Amino acid sequence: PHRAWACTFSDAGAQTEPIVKVALDPWRQAPLDFVICLDTSLGRRCGQVSVNGGGGGAVTLRTAQFMLELLVEHVQTPEVRLALVCFEEAHWVACEFTADQEEFRARLLEL
Repeated sequence: PHRAWACTFSDAGAQTEPIVKVALDPWRQAPLDFVICLDTSLGRRCGQVSVNGGGGGAVTLRTAQFMLELLVEHVQTPEVRLALVCFEEAHWVACEFTADQEEFRARLLEL
């Protein structure tokens, strides 16, 4: 959203035109390479992993994918490039850096 603020710095009681005017324009994210690391063993350990070491909610690979999809919706592209690195016993790059959110989602859902 566009916001404009005006500030006046003058002697007490004097009415003058504002000396300082500030206008805040809509901004964009500075360029950023964002690497997401995902433990894909979540889907292989009896279907779920306990959060916080105990009786908390369970996280499955599908839950993690859903959470990452929500995150990706709010990333400003093309300024932010996303990459996905997965790991279990070894690591691999599931998605190279991309500013294409659809490409990232497709690679994420292939897991």
